[in-house]
Amino acid sequence: MTEAGVLLEAMDRIERSGAEFAVSFFASASKIEAWSAEGVLSILPCEGALLILRHDGPLLRVSHLASDQPSLSAALGKLIAMMPDQLMVADLVGKPGDIERVAQAYRRHGFAPYAQLVRMQRMGVPTMTADGVMGVELARAEDVPTLHAFMQRWLDPLSEQIQGVRELQEAVAASAVFVVRAGCELAGFLILEATGQSAVLRYWHVAGHCHGQGIGSRLMHAFFGRCASSRRVTLWVVADNVDAIAKYHHYGFSEDGMIDSIMVRRAETATR
Repeated sequence: MTEAGVLLEAMDRIERSGAEFAVSFFASASKIEAWSAEGVLSILPCEGALLILRHDGPLLRVSHLASDQPSLSAALGKLIAMMPDQLMVADLVGKPGDIERVAQAYRRHGFAPYAQLVRMQRMGVPTMTADGVMGVELARAEDVPTLHAFMQRWLDPLSEQIQGVRELQEAVAASAVFVVRAGCELAGFLILEATGQSAVLRYWHVAGHCHGQGIGSRLMHAFFGRCASSRRVTLWVVADNVDAIAKYHHYGFSEDGMIDSIMVRRAETATR
């Protein structure tokens, strides 16, 4: 396992090493520190490339920094040789043309396209009234196990990175989690990240049996109220989720041209 400082130093070395530099790791320093403290983060340094590996339950999330495509391909080959039966997931973020070039290296080593996300943004947030957030509460520390169980039940861990208990605890402590309850049960939740004058809508989900009750709308109103000073708000949504994209359009979001191509390598897809 690696200390956050070692990782950041290695990332800086690779970034300065080649004109064809490619990167798929965008975690903040605080997240790197948290993952390092949990013991779920490691690195695989190779000539001209660095793979960042994060254990997420049964998954291994693979990110990279590489000076060029041959170096990236060689690093991936080394990883597969070490862990041939490991379920792996890679998020390749960028413009479609740039992503395709990087994806070729992953495909050579048994990764296959799984899903595609598109990024949407809204410049500024509308003024909301308190009437729109009736029944919405900030999550409490004791809600963390329920939130984690909710996410495990309703979210796809391959296309939607489910937050760990520690991350949820930190989000709740930062007043960044809104919930709506239905009796003793959790009906829906929204998790955000706010930094300076920008904000990210990380999760916005309503339990399947609670759809059609206005819960999603109330959560969105609470989010806009919380981020009233943000100049830019972004989110990621599955590209073929037509209903969700239409809802985001309704709230003033639009696609900004960035995509996240999610690629998965299963043991049976190993390169022959």
